[in-house]
Amino acid sequence: MNPIYVIRHAEPTDCSWNVGSHWVDCALTDLGRRQAESLAVRLKQDIGQTPCRIISSDLRRARQTAEPIARELGLEIQTTPELREFHSGFIAGRTEEEIKRFVEEDTQPTRDLRANPDPETMQQFAERVCGCLERLRTDGDGRLTLVFCHYGVTLTILAWWMQLQRDEAGETAASFDANLASIAVLKLNRAKTKRILERVNDTAHLYMAGLSKPMSVTG
Repeated sequence: MNPIYVIRHAEPTDCSWNVGSHWVDCALTDLGRRQAESLAVRLKQDIGQTPCRIISSDLRRARQTAEPIARELGLEIQTTPELREFHSGFIAGRTEEEIKRFVEEDTQPTRDLRANPDPETMQQFAERVCGCLERLRTDGDGRLTLVFCHYGVTLTILAWWMQLQRDEAGETAASFDANLASIAVLKLNRAKTKRILERVNDTAHLYMAGLSKPMSVTG
Protein backbone atom coordinates (compact mmCIF):
# COMPACT_ATOMS: atom_id res chain seq x y z
CA MET A 1 0.00 0.00 0.00
CA ASN A 2 1.33 3.44 -0.91
CA PRO A 3 0.83 6.19 1.71
CA ILE A 4 -2.54 7.85 2.21
CA TYR A 5 -2.43 11.62 2.80
CA VAL A 6 -5.42 12.87 4.80
CA ILE A 7 -5.94 16.61 4.33
CA ARG A 8 -8.46 18.79 6.11
CA HIS A 9 -10.02 21.55 4.00
CA ALA A 10 -8.78 25.14 4.20
CA GLU A 11 -10.69 28.02 5.85
CA PRO A 12 -14.38 28.08 4.84
CA THR A 13 -17.08 30.70 5.19
CA ASP A 14 -19.01 30.28 8.43
CA CYS A 15 -22.37 29.37 6.92
CA SER A 16 -22.42 25.79 8.18
CA TRP A 17 -22.13 26.97 11.79
CA ASN A 18 -24.80 29.63 11.33
CA VAL A 19 -27.29 27.12 10.00
CA GLY A 20 -26.22 24.30 12.29
CA SER A 21 -25.32 21.49 9.90
CA HIS A 22 -21.90 20.53 8.58
CA TRP A 23 -23.56 19.48 5.31
CA VAL A 24 -24.21 23.08 4.29
CA ASP A 25 -22.20 23.49 1.10
CA CYS A 26 -20.09 26.55 1.92
CA ALA A 27 -17.04 27.66 -0.07
CA LEU A 28 -13.53 28.75 0.91
CA THR A 29 -12.71 32.28 2.01
CA ASP A 30 -9.96 34.32 0.33
CA LEU A 31 -7.60 33.16 3.09
CA GLY A 32 -8.77 29.59 2.53
CA ARG A 33 -7.89 29.79 -1.16
CA ARG A 34 -4.39 31.05 -0.28
CA GLN A 35 -4.05 28.21 2.21
CA ALA A 36 -5.04 25.73 -0.50
CA GLU A 37 -2.38 27.13 -2.83
CA SER A 38 0.26 26.83 -0.07
CA LEU A 39 -0.90 23.29 0.57
CA ALA A 40 -0.49 22.44 -3.12
CA VAL A 41 3.12 23.63 -3.09
CA ARG A 42 3.84 21.47 -0.04
CA LEU A 43 2.15 18.40 -1.47
CA LYS A 44 3.96 18.75 -4.81
CA GLN A 45 7.27 18.82 -2.93
CA ASP A 46 6.27 15.72 -0.97
CA ILE A 47 4.90 13.73 -3.88
CA GLY A 48 7.48 14.50 -6.55
CA GLN A 49 6.96 12.08 -9.44
CA THR A 50 5.04 9.48 -7.40
CA PRO A 51 1.83 8.44 -9.20
CA CYS A 52 -1.18 9.51 -7.15
CA ARG A 53 -4.93 10.00 -7.16
CA ILE A 54 -7.14 12.61 -5.51
CA ILE A 55 -10.30 11.68 -3.60
CA SER A 56 -12.43 14.40 -2.01
CA SER A 57 -15.62 14.97 -0.11
CA ASP A 58 -18.22 16.40 -2.47
CA LEU A 59 -18.70 19.43 -0.19
CA ARG A 60 -17.27 22.52 -1.89
CA ARG A 61 -14.84 23.51 0.85
CA ALA A 62 -13.02 20.16 0.51
CA ARG A 63 -13.15 20.06 -3.29
CA GLN A 64 -11.90 23.65 -3.59
CA THR A 65 -8.99 22.81 -1.29
CA ALA A 66 -8.05 19.96 -3.65
CA GLU A 67 -8.27 22.03 -6.84
CA PRO A 68 -4.79 23.70 -6.75
CA ILE A 69 -2.88 20.41 -6.38
CA ALA A 70 -5.15 18.77 -8.96
CA ARG A 71 -4.23 21.52 -11.46
CA GLU A 72 -0.55 21.21 -10.57
CA LEU A 73 -0.55 17.45 -11.13
CA GLY A 74 -2.97 17.43 -14.06
CA LEU A 75 -5.35 15.09 -12.23
CA GLU A 76 -9.11 14.87 -11.90
CA ILE A 77 -10.73 15.06 -8.48
CA GLN A 78 -12.90 12.08 -7.63
CA THR A 79 -15.64 13.16 -5.20
CA THR A 80 -17.76 11.05 -2.88
CA PRO A 81 -20.49 11.85 -0.32
CA GLU A 82 -18.97 9.18 1.94
CA LEU A 83 -16.30 11.71 2.96
CA ARG A 84 -18.75 14.44 3.97
CA GLU A 85 -18.50 15.81 7.51
CA PHE A 86 -20.70 14.41 10.28
CA HIS A 87 -24.36 15.13 9.53
CA SER A 88 -25.36 17.06 12.65
CA GLY A 89 -28.90 17.71 11.46
CA PHE A 90 -30.65 20.85 10.33
CA ILE A 91 -31.47 23.16 13.24
CA ALA A 92 -35.22 23.47 13.73
CA GLY A 93 -36.92 26.82 13.79
CA ARG A 94 -35.09 28.44 10.88
CA THR A 95 -37.24 30.61 8.65
CA GLU A 96 -37.34 30.05 4.89
CA GLU A 97 -35.49 33.35 4.43
CA GLU A 98 -32.69 32.21 6.73
CA ILE A 99 -32.46 28.86 4.98
CA LYS A 100 -32.20 30.49 1.55
CA ARG A 101 -29.24 32.58 2.75
CA PHE A 102 -27.16 29.50 3.34
CA VAL A 103 -28.62 26.58 1.36
CA GLU A 104 -28.03 26.57 -2.39
CA GLU A 105 -30.61 24.36 -4.04
CA ASP A 106 -28.40 23.67 -7.07
CA THR A 107 -25.83 21.60 -5.11
CA GLN A 108 -26.39 17.96 -4.26
CA PRO A 109 -25.14 18.14 -0.65
CA THR A 110 -27.57 20.91 0.26
CA ARG A 111 -30.42 19.18 -1.56
CA ASP A 112 -29.59 16.13 0.57
CA LEU A 113 -29.59 18.30 3.68
CA ARG A 114 -33.04 19.68 2.94
CA ALA A 115 -34.35 16.18 2.21
CA ASN A 116 -32.70 14.60 5.29
CA PRO A 117 -32.82 17.06 8.21
CA ASP A 118 -32.29 14.45 10.95
CA PRO A 119 -28.73 13.87 12.24
CA GLU A 120 -26.84 10.61 11.84
CA THR A 121 -25.37 8.74 14.81
CA MET A 122 -21.64 8.70 15.50
CA GLN A 123 -21.66 4.98 14.72
CA GLN A 124 -23.27 5.60 11.31
CA PHE A 125 -20.75 8.35 10.62
CA ALA A 126 -17.79 6.13 11.51
CA GLU A 127 -19.12 3.26 9.40
CA ARG A 128 -19.48 5.34 6.22
CA VAL A 129 -16.08 7.04 6.59
CA CYS A 130 -14.16 3.91 7.57
CA GLY A 131 -15.89 1.87 4.88
CA CYS A 132 -14.70 4.36 2.27
CA LEU A 133 -11.10 4.33 3.54
CA GLU A 134 -11.00 0.55 3.77
CA ARG A 135 -12.00 0.30 0.11
CA LEU A 136 -9.35 2.86 -0.86
CA ARG A 137 -6.76 0.88 1.10
CA THR A 138 -7.62 -2.47 -0.47
CA ASP A 139 -8.79 -1.67 -4.00
CA GLY A 140 -5.40 -2.51 -5.53
CA ASP A 141 -5.00 0.88 -7.24
CA GLY A 142 -1.38 1.12 -6.12
CA ARG A 143 -1.08 4.89 -6.31
CA LEU A 144 -0.45 7.30 -3.46
CA THR A 145 -3.85 8.65 -2.35
CA LEU A 146 -4.67 12.24 -1.41
CA VAL A 147 -7.90 12.39 0.64
CA PHE A 148 -9.46 15.84 1.10
CA CYS A 149 -12.04 15.93 3.84
CA HIS A 150 -13.14 17.56 7.12
CA TYR A 151 -12.26 17.79 10.81
CA GLY A 152 -14.48 14.99 12.08
CA VAL A 153 -13.71 12.83 9.07
CA THR A 154 -9.96 13.27 9.62
CA LEU A 155 -10.22 12.25 13.27
CA THR A 156 -12.34 9.25 12.33
CA ILE A 157 -9.84 8.14 9.69
CA LEU A 158 -6.93 8.43 12.14
CA ALA A 159 -8.79 6.41 14.76
CA TRP A 160 -9.56 3.76 12.14
CA TRP A 161 -5.93 3.62 11.02
CA MET A 162 -4.65 3.23 14.59
CA GLN A 163 -7.39 0.66 15.27
CA LEU A 164 -8.84 2.49 18.27
CA GLN A 165 -11.87 0.72 19.70
CA ARG A 166 -15.24 2.49 19.72
CA ASP A 167 -17.84 2.25 22.48
CA GLU A 168 -21.56 1.80 21.91
CA ALA A 169 -21.94 5.53 21.23
CA GLY A 170 -19.20 5.38 18.57
CA GLU A 171 -16.64 7.25 20.69
CA THR A 172 -12.95 6.39 21.19
CA ALA A 173 -10.91 6.75 24.39
CA ALA A 174 -8.21 8.78 22.61
CA SER A 175 -8.29 11.24 19.72
CA PHE A 176 -6.19 13.58 17.57
CA ASP A 177 -6.34 17.12 16.22
CA ALA A 178 -6.61 18.49 12.70
CA ASN A 179 -6.26 22.21 11.98
CA LEU A 180 -7.43 23.81 8.75
CA ALA A 181 -5.35 22.75 5.70
CA SER A 182 -3.40 20.25 7.80
CA ILE A 183 -1.80 17.03 6.57
CA ALA A 184 -1.71 13.57 8.17
CA VAL A 185 0.16 10.68 6.55
CA LEU A 186 -0.75 7.00 6.91
CA LYS A 187 1.65 4.29 5.78
CA LEU A 188 2.81 0.72 6.47
CA ASN A 189 6.24 -0.27 7.72
CA ARG A 190 8.66 -1.93 5.29
CA ALA A 191 7.52 -5.41 6.27
CA LYS A 192 3.90 -4.27 5.76
CA THR A 193 3.03 -5.67 9.17
CA LYS A 194 2.40 -2.49 11.16
CA ARG A 195 0.42 0.67 10.58
CA ILE A 196 2.42 3.89 10.93
CA LEU A 197 1.05 7.37 11.58
CA GLU A 198 3.92 9.30 10.02
CA ARG A 199 2.48 12.80 10.46
CA VAL A 200 -0.48 14.34 12.26
CA ASN A 201 -1.85 17.89 12.00
CA ASP A 202 1.12 19.10 9.95
CA THR A 203 0.64 22.78 9.06
CA ALA A 204 4.28 23.82 8.60
CA HIS A 205 3.45 25.04 5.07
CA LEU A 206 0.94 27.54 6.49
CA TYR A 207 3.35 28.88 9.09
CA MET A 208 6.08 29.32 6.48
CA ALA A 209 3.68 31.22 4.21
CA GLY A 210 2.34 33.40 7.04
CA LEU A 211 -1.15 31.94 6.66
CA SER A 212 -1.66 30.56 10.16
CA LYS A 213 -1.19 31.79 13.71
CA PRO A 214 1.59 30.20 15.79
CA MET A 215 0.58 27.37 18.08
CA SER A 216 -0.49 28.47 21.55
CA VAL A 217 1.61 26.74 24.19
CA THR A 218 0.47 26.86 27.84
CA GLY A 219 1.14 24.95 31.06
